Amino acid sequence: HSYMRHLLSMEDNHEDSLRFHRRVLQYLQQDDPHGPRRWVLKTPYFLAMLDGIRSVYPNAKIIHMHRDPLQSVLSTSSVVTKTLGVVTDDIDPRRIGAHQALVHEEILRRAIKVRRKWHKKDKDRDEGGEEDGLGRDQTSSSFRVADAHLRDLQQDPVGTIDRIYRELFGEGLSTEAVRLMREWLRDNPRNKHGLHRPKMEDFGLDSGRMVESAVFSTYRSMFQVQGAATIP
Repeated sequence: HSYMRHLLSMEDNHEDSLRFHRRVLQYLQQDDPHGPRRWVLKTPYFLAMLDGIRSVYPNAKIIHMHRDPLQSVLSTSSVVTKTLGVVTDDIDPRRIGAHQALVHEEILRRAIKVRRKWHKKDKDRDEGGEEDGLGRDQTSSSFRVADAHLRDLQQDPVGTIDRIYRELFGEGLSTEAVRLMREWLRDNPRNKHGLHRPKMEDFGLDSGRMVESAVFSTYRSMFQVQGAATIP
């Protein structure tokens, strides 16, 4: 918790860390026999440092994946609980749930603030351009943001990825990529390793901060957020 408080206290001071992050990636790829390739990096905590990412990685392509916060917090709380179970028996799921609700709320608050700022800045700078809302400037640089819903990715993964590629790179998936993706999806159904259905009440997430959060409500409205698709 103290480490997370430290991270969240750095609201406007991520650029130094991201510059070091970029140097590490450059070091890792310097002897790549295949030459420069796209890095694919994934963590929800990038949402707390979007301005820093845009500054340090001006050619970045961001996929902002949306899911109802109630489900996101529950899922993360369950993962954290299982991870802590490897090293300790002193686990309080309700405390974990409360902490994850606070962290998600702060991350989304910052993401909303920056996406709104990008939208206004791009619109003011590129009047008459093809700016399409919420900071997705399509004309002035190679920086791009594509919004996608987890439900769409689950229900139509190939179609959703093809749309994302078109938004970010101006071209869809190749025939070979579609074939390989369909093969992987066939061999890896969502229930391949069984089902895990944590309950909100086990983590104290069925009332209070989670349900009443103005940040979560704003986020749902701003991005027309949907819940994840259920597993049959």
